[in-house]
Amino acid sequence: LDLDDDFIYPAWGFYFDVSPGISNISNNNLPSVMNAKSGLGYALNVGYFHSVSPWIKLKAGVGITSYKKTLSANGEAPQQTFQDIDGDTYSETLTLNNVEKISNPMYLSVPLIFEFGNPNIDKPGFYADLGLKYSFLINENYSYSGTYSTKGTYEQWNVTLENVPELGFYNNQNQEASAGFKKTNFSVVAGAGVFIPVSSVIIFKGGLVTNWGLTDIGNNTAENTNPDVIGDEVYSFRARYIDNSLAVTRGSRTFHLGVEFGLYISHRLK
Repeated sequence: LDLDDDFIYPAWGFYFDVSPGISNISNNNLPSVMNAKSGLGYALNVGYFHSVSPWIKLKAGVGITSYKKTLSANGEAPQQTFQDIDGDTYSETLTLNNVEKISNPMYLSVPLIFEFGNPNIDKPGFYADLGLKYSFLINENYSYSGTYSTKGTYEQWNVTLENVPELGFYNNQNQEASAGFKKTNFSVVAGAGVFIPVSSVIIFKGGLVTNWGLTDIGNNTAENTNPDVIGDEVYSFRARYIDNSLAVTRGSRTFHLGVEFGLYISHRLK
């Protein structure tokens, strides 16, 4: 491959691309009782490009990025020892009943990407992308179903309390959602594929693209919804099961792998 070969290429113009594919919000610190499943997501971008050399372009723009993750659980969480509102020590058993949590956050994104390739206007070529994307959360899109139950075993009295709301023990209580994802996210963008000229000013591109989240969008503090009955330590434990688990657990990072399609519309050739 001779990089010194002359060819006619877009000097500057505008671009559009879309990449539907597999999306995920990964977290290795989720409770073991949780079953995780990735879902369909997409990235949609429009912007401006400028060629700094025949083989290198700088791209900047705006876009929408969507991720999806489903958590499900049906069973008991590991027991923990706490103090109730009266200061008495007990062992808590928390049971999840047919719980499903769907996280589908949507972001307004600003990508800044360097692209290496030979966008010829008269024959196919190739490209490889690498850059960064700043994203701001615009829609949480969180839903949940299922219930949970809690009971407390007081070993000092050899008694187990169930369905005592004044002490924070419930039967078939609805899931809660007081915590949300962090508002900003940074990710690495990388891709590769081929150029196919459509006309002297329009070039089609197709390939694969991936987005790797660099920042933790979780690790937010869940709001204690019943502080007069449940201590903050108890609610912090429960929140990983009964609240937005990905939002309150440290280590939630976004991922997207998709098929990319796009167009370059040139306003000047070189």
